[in-house]
Amino acid sequence: MSGRTTIRGATPYSTGGGGTVLEHLHGAVLLSHLLTETPVPVLGDHITPTDIRFQAKAVDDVDDIHVTGLAPSGARHSLSIGVRRRPKLTAADSDSVRLVSSYLTTVAARWPLLQSRRWSLALAVASASVPAHQLAELALAAAAAGSNPHFRARMSEPGRPSRAVLGRLDQLDALVAAALQQGVPDGGASHAEATWRLLSRLSLVELRLEGTQKEDRSHAVGRLQHLTPSGTAAEGDALFSRLVEKAGTYAPAGATVTRQTLLADLQGLPSLRDDITPVHEPADTVATASSKPSKAGASRRRPAAHPRPPRELWLPKQRLLPQAEQPQVCEGTVVVRHGYQMSAFDALTGTTLWTKHTAYRGRPVIGGGAVYIADKDRYPLPRDLRTGNKKSLLPGQIVDGLAVYDRGTLYAPDTRGRLHATDTASRTRLWTTSTDNLVTAPVQIAGSTLVAVLEAAAQPPVTGPGQVLALDTDTGTPRWPRPVTMPSIEQWTATEQAIYLVHHAAAGYRLTALDTGSGIPRWDHSLSDALVTAPVAAGDTVYITAQDGTVQAIDAATGTRNWTVRVGTRVTAPPVIAQDRVFVASHTPGRITALHTRTGEPAWPKAGSGKGAFVSTPYPVGDMVWAADRTGQLHAWNIDTGKPLSVRYQDALWDADLQGTPTVTDGVLYFVTRGGDLRALCLT
Repeated sequence: MSGRTTIRGATPYSTGGGGTVLEHLHGAVLLSHLLTETPVPVLGDHITPTDIRFQAKAVDDVDDIHVTGLAPSGARHSLSIGVRRRPKLTAADSDSVRLVSSYLTTVAARWPLLQSRRWSLALAVASASVPAHQLAELALAAAAAGSNPHFRARMSEPGRPSRAVLGRLDQLDALVAAALQQGVPDGGASHAEATWRLLSRLSLVELRLEGTQKEDRSHAVGRLQHLTPSGTAAEGDALFSRLVEKAGTYAPAGATVTRQTLLADLQGLPSLRDDITPVHEPADTVATASSKPSKAGASRRRPAAHPRPPRELWLPKQRLLPQAEQPQVCEGTVVVRHGYQMSAFDALTGTTLWTKHTAYRGRPVIGGGAVYIADKDRYPLPRDLRTGNKKSLLPGQIVDGLAVYDRGTLYAPDTRGRLHATDTASRTRLWTTSTDNLVTAPVQIAGSTLVAVLEAAAQPPVTGPGQVLALDTDTGTPRWPRPVTMPSIEQWTATEQAIYLVHHAAAGYRLTALDTGSGIPRWDHSLSDALVTAPVAAGDTVYITAQDGTVQAIDAATGTRNWTVRVGTRVTAPPVIAQDRVFVASHTPGRITALHTRTGEPAWPKAGSGKGAFVSTPYPVGDMVWAADRTGQLHAWNIDTGKPLSVRYQDALWDADLQGTPTVTDGVLYFVTRGGDLRALCLT
């Protein structure tokens, strides 16, 4: 909420005109929130702080302190804090002009994020600052008004604000005008509009950390004492004093502090319990063509368990059209697209939740408790995941099957060569970027980068997609000077480090790695003439299979081939990497091969065989790996030994080419048969 928030404590900032004591004390309070993982006022009660940056000019024009946190949806939230002991807030005061200029620059650059409440502004002051209190009253009125005309109308109503507050508004208008005259960007807003935008998103933080008013320090000590060996206030106070010292070290260095780095800096401190120091152990990971990169070869072995045959969670659902798409599972809900219909079922009971008709047949986007599809005019239509009820349309347009939901944002291409990013909670369009050419495949998110493959721009047109575009997920600005042209792209995978593209050249297929940050080619690797599957990035290696029956492991840094193994005469599914193993399902002959990730040597005495061809990827679950052959039999083998499970399931029959790949969630395999039966098999 904009307006007045009490946090207590502090003295002005070294670069803000008031010394360093206040900054360090307030920095220590913020570090206490980071250390205890408790919400920071103004940032949001539902936001967990993840890092604090001091003197953050490199990332934020309001350069005193920048706090970042994560919402339950995964959306990143930011808080820009300017620290001043008693700001004058007059146009004649040069420090006030600099302060307002920094806020206005952030408003111009981040206005969509500020509108969506993913970005917040705060002014931290000593509690006795009268001008700041008047500013807070104006901020509350501006936020409540909702627009500059309404705000100005309220300010002109008789008896509304006091004469002193109206005078402060005049001073702020003059400050904004002075800042804009000095070249501060206006973001397309008039002087009055710029003033309202700043006020409507600004909160006052009263710092009570000095003299007789030390409530902020007391609250911080109360939070910290739960992390001390004896849980006493004295130990909490000692820990807070150390945080003040650390803030004094971090601020001059412009340091970015996370909870992990803070705990490392406090290691061995008598007033901090040893057992809260994070010990990061790698978890079991599975890397597939659609998964995010993981560390191959670093997973822990689970204790061997007695394998059980798969069992049905509920009776098959026979209300779907034949050859319906394979399901998506999210938040305890199974969603299936079949023809021009979309149905949702409870993931545990199979109970039908709803069925709705759709305007198009593309794959829907699911996330944040909603399903997103295109309405008849191609605007994003959210439906509640559990009830199917319509929600308000989102701005921009969408092409079903090409959009993606990530951390509270819907990223959607349209049919006019544009990409839109929309905050789904506030329905605020964060940005729109013209791509000139149409997006041809689902966009991918790699960390803070959106990667899209576009149709070729060459004249005459070449075969297949031919451009790669990378955008900042927060702003939509290009990561690279221009899109990378690469004709005939057929498969691709994006990671935070590199984008791996399979494209057809005159001499056969090639695998090219582009640096995600710069777009500069890292390496180019020659493949065979046989059609290949999507590359799978796992740790420092990229794995790829080809229809000629080979699987390759390629060094992700250099493009050097580590090994090549032929596992059959035909392979149509990408590999799966789990627990130091590469699992490859071959069509001819029908078998599952397990290879060591580092050497390519066989990990099992002999390959696991089926009754027919394997055309879908295997599914590692616990100590077993499962796979369905083309006759509908579901088989399982021990991951370590390759020993087969004696009992098989007989009716897992689907068409991978027409229906796609089934989903395994929490050890349950959800799939739709060729005849349209929705099934759920517990594999644990």
